[in-house]
Amino acid sequence: MEPILAEFRQVAQTIRYSRPQLPLISNVSGTWTEAEIATPDYWVNHIQNQCSLLRV
Repeated sequence: MEPILAEFRQVAQTIRYSRPQLPLISNVSGTWTEAEIATPDYWVNHIQNQCSLLRV
């Protein structure tokens, strides 16, 4: 995914984000998420990292 990160970030910065209205668990961190999901940085990080559906 590394080759597309710069272009992805440019597109992600054009989107108007909102905080989730319902409780939401990030499939990257495996934890509850709120405001941090409503940023371009979160989504760039999301495509760089593997999903964490189960934390042991």
